Amino acid sequence: NTGDLDMMTYANADFQVRFTYDDEGSWAYAAGVDNFLLSYEISAGGGLDVFLDANGMASVDPNDLLTGVNEACGYTVTAGGVGGGTSGSLSTLFIGTNGGSSGWAVMYDVTVGPADIQVTEIDINTTSTAAFDLDLYVLTGTYVGNETNPAAWGAVAASGSGTGAGTDLPSNVVLDAPVVLSANTTYGFAVVTTGVGQRYTNGDGTNQNFSNADLSMSLGTAVSGLFTGSVFTPRVWNGTVHYETVASSGLDFTCADLGENLVEVTVTDDSGNVSTCFATVNVIDLIAPVITCGASDTFMEIEDFEGATVPTGWATDVQVGTADWEFGSGDMPNGDDFTTNAAIFNDDAAGIGETNLVVLTSPVYDLTGATDVFVGYDVAFQESGDQIFTVEVYDGAAWQQIALYDADLVPNIQTESIDATAYANSAFQVRWTYDDLGGWGWGAGVDNFNLSYAISTSGNVVEIELGPDGTTTIDPYSLLSNIEEACGISTIAVDVPTVDCSDIGATIMITVFVSDASGNIASCTAEVNVVDKLAPVITCPADQTVDPGAGNLFYILPDYFATGEATAEDNCTDPV
Repeated sequence: NTGDLDMMTYANADFQVRFTYDDEGSWAYAAGVDNFLLSYEISAGGGLDVFLDANGMASVDPNDLLTGVNEACGYTVTAGGVGGGTSGSLSTLFIGTNGGSSGWAVMYDVTVGPADIQVTEIDINTTSTAAFDLDLYVLTGTYVGNETNPAAWGAVAASGSGTGAGTDLPSNVVLDAPVVLSANTTYGFAVVTTGVGQRYTNGDGTNQNFSNADLSMSLGTAVSGLFTGSVFTPRVWNGTVHYETVASSGLDFTCADLGENLVEVTVTDDSGNVSTCFATVNVIDLIAPVITCGASDTFMEIEDFEGATVPTGWATDVQVGTADWEFGSGDMPNGDDFTTNAAIFNDDAAGIGETNLVVLTSPVYDLTGATDVFVGYDVAFQESGDQIFTVEVYDGAAWQQIALYDADLVPNIQTESIDATAYANSAFQVRWTYDDLGGWGWGAGVDNFNLSYAISTSGNVVEIELGPDGTTTIDPYSLLSNIEEACGISTIAVDVPTVDCSDIGATIMITVFVSDASGNIASCTAEVNVVDKLAPVITCPADQTVDPGAGNLFYILPDYFATGEATAEDNCTDPV
């Protein structure tokens, strides 16, 4: 007989099978057993434990997923489909509205996606059909603030040569060496051509960012020399970055892979024969969140130029000419007008033959220890020749240019927000300079100035304001000045969820608890001062005419609160 017997009920750690023959005292023939087979299924369990780092990332060598390989010849191991690079490209615009000369540098930022890439070719836009040389400079970080800092760029990363294809057509250059860029990293690019000038497009806020699955580009600036000369921004480099994703034999895991992951492992021998198996990778996060209790205050300085004169604390300086900045109107001499009053210099009204150089300067701001400093404003600029309009900030020792306008703005009025964190100091200022360079231009305007910055307070005291009902529900995030957790916070709570009027005047210690998706926990304690900043609300009696009696000598003022003609309410005092 042949057959299977279900033994699941008897499965245990010491499972055995035995066969017993008993003739029970009589004479019989015999018994036999052949082709014994015990089949069962069991969870693989175990697997390879992989621990994420503080950035929420981990890499595995596919060889670590195998317990052994029986192959006499050579072989390679890959996992999860990795191991081969692919080609790609990302283009910006080929609609040049402006351009520079031979030797100029055009700069922009490249942020690499989840995989390493290597840049192999560059396309540029040039009006020329002549031969040219190209140098590519690369720095880790952003080009912003390094436009005229040659030390930050170092030596040429790669070079090449090509022949111009003509206006608004890609002119290709194959680099003499690939430029390898690491995943999840931002790099500044400076493209310099010799023999031809590069075409670029004036930035308008809507045409300065390009991306695909592998990288993104944020553009950009033109500099009239190799890290020296005038800086023109925003300028959108016209071109294409050709690249390859870098081949890797590794296997990467992130916070998105927490838990068990079934990975296909492929072994390919030198003759191309393939075998596969599956391995379990347990992705584990054991790193607890890092949190800091305390207040991180964000401040904002605003000027909307709605008055008819220069605002208090601001100053104008007529360095050349007689015309000055004008206030009390939003009318530009050419192009679109501001919708509200603005600070405007009207070069057209100054008249032909007049040379004008005028400066508008902000008050001094103490930005000691400030972070996330952004200078924002609305700007208009219409030129007629060679006029320029520059924006600078004072870094405590010298003025640093953060923007330059040298061509008509399209749209005519644009909103800027420029990171000036690198220049924060105790005597920070912003100034706008209009220079008609002896020509007769239209003019420039500024409106809606906004300086925002953050300064962490000393200690960890947080002020909580009570609401109209005399209570406030604590937002746990409002008690934290910093959170470091690559995989994100899944739960946050406080041990004191609400405060009320009875808490005024005492410092309350409130503990914040957080947990990430893996159950790692952290806590910190904040000092909380509860304050009431809401004034009482009073209702006065209606206007009245009263008779003070004979000789107008005597009149007793009624108790209007008792009569109900007057009321007073407060969130923390009852009765008032």
